[in-house]
Amino acid sequence: MSDNLESLQQALVLWTNIAHKLWEARSALLPRNPDHSPGAPGDSPVFSKEILGLYDGLDSLYMEAEQKKRQILERIARISPPV
Repeated sequence: MSDNLESLQQALVLWTNIAHKLWEARSALLPRNPDHSPGAPGDSPVFSKEILGLYDGLDSLYMEAEQKKRQILERIARISPPV
């Protein structure tokens, strides 16, 4: 049982790292100006369709990684003895 617990703990670390990297990548796409203003009339929009698509894709992957983490935590809770 400890091998299974150890494997789950390693998987949890892996998915935590993946989720964090996806969150960092997604956050890097956000505008840097503090008020998030679109700029002067006629300026190009803050986000292009491509950037929005990339953001949505990273967000979706991030949510999947978070779901994996929750599933692993549930499995760990089922096999770990109560403290």
